[in-house]
Amino acid sequence: MLTEKKRKPESVERYLNTVRAIINMAIKEFDLECGNPFMGLEVKKDPTATKKSKRDPLPAEVLRKVTERIHGHAGEEVQIIWDLLAGTGCRPQEVTGLRAEDVRVDSPIPHIRIEWHDHRRVKDEITQRWVPLVGKALDAAKTALKLTKTSKRHWDTAAHMLFPTYGRDGGAGAVSAAIMSKHMRLITTNPKHVLYSLRHNAKDNLRKAGVALEVQNMILGHTNGGVGEGYGGDEAVLQVTSAAMAKAFGG
Repeated sequence: MLTEKKRKPESVERYLNTVRAIINMAIKEFDLECGNPFMGLEVKKDPTATKKSKRDPLPAEVLRKVTERIHGHAGEEVQIIWDLLAGTGCRPQEVTGLRAEDVRVDSPIPHIRIEWHDHRRVKDEITQRWVPLVGKALDAAKTALKLTKTSKRHWDTAAHMLFPTYGRDGGAGAVSAAIMSKHMRLITTNPKHVLYSLRHNAKDNLRKAGVALEVQNMILGHTNGGVGEGYGGDEAVLQVTSAAMAKAFGG
């Protein structure tokens, strides 16, 4: 997998974890007296590589040029997805998997709801959250909802996906590939500049705005690691995160 398929070590490790789990279940269910031969199988990794070293935030000039390129040449869905990613720090699959009902622009605090549903899974419980919409992200969300009302294709789908082209299994990868090959790589060839860089940009914006780490994690869907993390209401969290987003993204 590393050589012939040219998979990344992290991808190979994920596949192996699945294989290990299957064999462990078989050993348990069939009451077998044997070990799991895949448990000791190690995947060779670059010892100098870290998650942080693989992606960089986009420099201001690069971000501006890529945004201009997308708004000048990409389709409406891609434009909206880009603005939502840039203005919320959400993961690509979190945005492409939005349903129309997940977008609450008429709420006292406009926001999107990242929730588990049949057409989009989320990583874990902390990933499920409400993310405030401010500035360009709010404008993009409003445009997306207007498009759904005029798109017969959208309302013919049972799930009422916000993005009919990309609201499917593999849709996040498809929009990422389109943005990278048709737009971003025309502006920057830095391998650390990828679609996921927008999450790093959002993190930097929150840091520069002086937003507390706990609130940053609420917005980005990272765990704070506390027992009380599951306590409290979504509306109260939304008030706190909305004020932070307004500071960080100029809403």
